[in-house]
Amino acid sequence: MPTFNVNTVDWDELYNGEASYAPGNPGWNIGELQPELAALERQRRFRSPVLDSGCGVGVTTLALAEKGYDVVGLDLSASAIEQAKHAAADRGLTAEFGVADLSKKTGYDSYFGTVVDGLVFHCLP
Repeated sequence: MPTFNVNTVDWDELYNGEASYAPGNPGWNIGELQPELAALERQRRFRSPVLDSGCGVGVTTLALAEKGYDVVGLDLSASAIEQAKHAAADRGLTAEFGVADLSKKTGYDSYFGTVVDGLVFHCLP
């Protein structure tokens, strides 16, 4: 299986399905909450507002919004954020999405009750 350096990935290329090293849908997009996050949600461990950091196309953000959480999805990829916004509109869900470099200030200091790691924390300096 090909590997890639997360620091040199063109995230828009990846989310557009154009990356030669990872063609198609990124493997972490399973269409629902990751099992570990689903277990935490069933235990009522999330508190709004929730940050879905590295939200990608918004699978986790939208799953939590569907369950009634106030949730914000942030990602470095503008393409992924556009796909997430379209998915929210198609499903009639309210969620906030934005393009952000999570290694820098995002304007949400001390705002979130819960932060979900969307496979991004290991990329931060």
